[in-house]
Amino acid sequence: SVSGKTIEEATGIIKSRVSRFYPGLSGASPNTFIQVTLGNVRTIKVHILGEVRLPGTFTLSAFSTVFNALYAAGGPNDNGTMRAIKVVRNNQPIAEIDVYDLLINGTANLDLQLQDQDVILVAPFLARATVSGEVKRPLTFELKPEDTLEDLLDYAGGFTDLAFKDRISISRITGNQRSVSDVYAGQFGVFLLKGGDEIQVGKILNRFSNRVQIKGAIFRPGTFALEDGLTIGKLIQKAEGLKGDAYTQRASILRTNPDLSTSVLEVNLKDILAGSQADITLQREDVIRISSIYDIQNERYVQVLGEVRRPGTYPFAQGMTPEELILMAGGFQESANTQDVEIARRLEDSDLGTLADLIQVKINPTLSLSEASPELQPFDQVIVRKRASFTMQRLVTVEGQVNSPGIFAIQSSGERISDLLKRAGGLNPFAYAKGATLIRRTEFFNTESEKIRRQRNLEALRIQLMADPNNSEAQEELLQRLFRDLPKENTSANDSLLAQAKKESLDQIASETPGFDVKIRENEAVAINLEKILANPGSQEDLILEEGDILNIPKVLQTVRMRGDVVYPTTLRHEQGRGLKYYINGAGGFDRRANRRQTYVVYANGAVKRTKGFMGIRAFPAVEPGAEVIVPTKGPKIPLRLGDVVGVTTGLATLALVLSQINWNNP
Repeated sequence: SVSGKTIEEATGIIKSRVSRFYPGLSGASPNTFIQVTLGNVRTIKVHILGEVRLPGTFTLSAFSTVFNALYAAGGPNDNGTMRAIKVVRNNQPIAEIDVYDLLINGTANLDLQLQDQDVILVAPFLARATVSGEVKRPLTFELKPEDTLEDLLDYAGGFTDLAFKDRISISRITGNQRSVSDVYAGQFGVFLLKGGDEIQVGKILNRFSNRVQIKGAIFRPGTFALEDGLTIGKLIQKAEGLKGDAYTQRASILRTNPDLSTSVLEVNLKDILAGSQADITLQREDVIRISSIYDIQNERYVQVLGEVRRPGTYPFAQGMTPEELILMAGGFQESANTQDVEIARRLEDSDLGTLADLIQVKINPTLSLSEASPELQPFDQVIVRKRASFTMQRLVTVEGQVNSPGIFAIQSSGERISDLLKRAGGLNPFAYAKGATLIRRTEFFNTESEKIRRQRNLEALRIQLMADPNNSEAQEELLQRLFRDLPKENTSANDSLLAQAKKESLDQIASETPGFDVKIRENEAVAINLEKILANPGSQEDLILEEGDILNIPKVLQTVRMRGDVVYPTTLRHEQGRGLKYYINGAGGFDRRANRRQTYVVYANGAVKRTKGFMGIRAFPAVEPGAEVIVPTKGPKIPLRLGDVVGVTTGLATLALVLSQINWNNP
């Protein structure tokens, strides 16, 4: 039989038997050969019973082992043994498998080949013990009767690095209660465990037997070993000495007392290091604190404000001059007044009326060395003001029907609309002067600062240089400077303080007044009369230009727009001499909810006129080309309540009584 044999073994057996009939298979020079190959693998039936997840009869390959069978059945369940799995063949137990041998040592007899009708029996577990604490695998393990504490520690992977290995505490069931046993290291190999044992492996103490610490103005602060005769001076030497900023007039030792309270010892470190005072021997857990001179005084700094590239706060250094500070701040802005730089200095002793000592200095724009330049003191503020004559170009725009529309720079602070129109070549034949509109920035406009404008221009220059592959050496150097400096600039623009204050006031009014709503605009239309401006240049009608103004002159307009509560809002052709009612009728007339008395006209230049009434007679505003007629809607009717009627009636009665008491004949 070749059952259970390998292919090689089976080939040898078959060859030996067949060679009796075929002599050519054997001998020194065989001329007949035999080859054995495996065709179909037969199957066997194995019965897996007991505490497994899927008990039953399984059809397996004839080459299956105990491990393959247990795997097919899902392995032992939570109640099954891992230490005494029995294999029964022909009603006789032939093997007992301990899975722990495989898991712990890798030597289990799980490769036992099964045969047809074999039975694998997984009984309930034998006994279990739990190990917790400082072991590598804190779990519950199954025990055999001969297992010792040392065996269990092997199952748990051994101690961790922080484990206390001299003694282990074991909680054991004794009758109807538990008892605690202390097992010492020499007993681990002989102490037999029982089911229900709970093993606790403790942790080493978080305590140092020979530690001292040194902190503060020392080159190597940290923890050091306490040696016999270690003193403060020797510890400072071990820490490679004091830093230059060490405060040696006083040092402190935080000492731990036997009752774990603490006490502080103050020492004169300077005298100890000089030898004029006895050195102090350190004790376990002493903590030496050496302060820095900067721990007991304010950090010293200076500030530069105003027209410099990077205003702000900078560290103070002995011998620092205003020129050095301005150089650290990136130099002057183009607008800086270098001949009127002010240093604001704190006063140590001053009367109540004097707040600072002001020093006026003149600085060379090149920031070259100067013997006359004063040295700065801690907390000085260097203030660089703007030149009174410096101003950035201010631009306005002319759009529409002029001979030369476009962007213009304001030439003088008194330049007016009429001057701008002259520079724009005047109106062309298609211009509608009555419809001219001036768009002007409000105080809420986020005005671009000089710094931001400069940054925007430099960014445009950088983009232009990057687009040219044939830059000169000087241009490449400029490009590198722009890459280095531009990201450091703060390009955020904040609202002016006035605008912010007005916004806050409006917000407060809106919160206190129901129904109050104001839309904050950055630009608004200013109603102008261009015909009067051109007829009387320099008059009050002729406004002085401001930065950002946009003057728009439309073409001759021939329509009137109808909006609001009319039957059919539309745009109508303007007819000379026609009144407002004509255009209302052209839009189908007033709608049911139209507020006729509040009808108003918005003219092309931004001016507004409303309907006026007296004694029931309404005077409607004139309608011009380009106008927009707005018919508002009536608000909801609120019925008078009884209390309101009583209040009005009472008020009228009181008024009548007062009038009756007046003697109209007396002057």
